This record gives sequence, structure tokens and C-alpha cells, in this order.
Amino acid sequence: MKKKLNYIGFGGHGHQVRDVIHIDDVCEIILIQIQKIKKYHNLTFNVGGDSRNSISLKSLTKKCEKITQNKIRIGRKPKTSIYDIPYYVTDNKKIMKFYKWKPKKNIDQILKDILNWLYKYKNVRNFF
Repeated sequence: MKKKLNYIGFGGHGHQVRDVIHIDDVCEIILIQIQKIKKYHNLTFNVGGDSRNSISLKSLTKKCEKITQNKIRIGRKPKTSIYDIPYYVTDNKKIMKFYKWKPKKNIDQILKDILNWLYKYKNVRNFF
């Protein structure tokens, strides 16, 4: 049975913004860090999708609807948790400077790879 998606907090409109990153990009930077462990040991870095891969929940839902050809029922839970924030995008400047690295895959590639993974490893007929 298809379930509806709820936008929670900030009025329930889905305007919260987050960045996304592909697991391949995460694995790549981890490998680079391991290879250079003696050069940059004991430093802390932020790793995320950066502003290039930031998107609102509402826009992400539209992309998911398009790629799956499925209309998603949207509910609203307007009350905001004290722990939620309206905007979070990772600042990758430090890791980009030290390692000359940045995420390679964009949001559309990430969604396509997630969907392909679901088709390959999960029974997705119940989802769409």
C-alpha cells in the first residue's frame, strides 16, 4: 500500500533545504584521506553535497515523482521540532582546499543511482 509523505515543521510546506552527496563521492574522499593520513592527521573536515547539491524537500519530492513516474500524496505537519533547522548545507571549503576534492555526482545522478539500486536489490513494486 502506498503511503503519503509528510513535510514536518516550518508550516509543513517542504521548504527546508538540505544538501545531498553520493556514497561514491564519500568513499572517494575517505580513500584520499587514508592515502594522505600522515600529511593531514588530526584535522577535522566537513563533507557533504555543498551548495551545488542543495535542494528543498519539496523540489526533491518533485524530482522523485518525475524519475519514478509516481505521484506522491503529501501531508503537512506544521509544528517544528526544537531540533530542526530550515537550512543546512555543508561547507566543503576546507576539505576542497586541503585535498583538491569536491563531490562529482549531482542530485539527478544520485537519485538515478538510488532508484537503480532499489530495483536491483529491493522489491520496489510495492513502493510505486
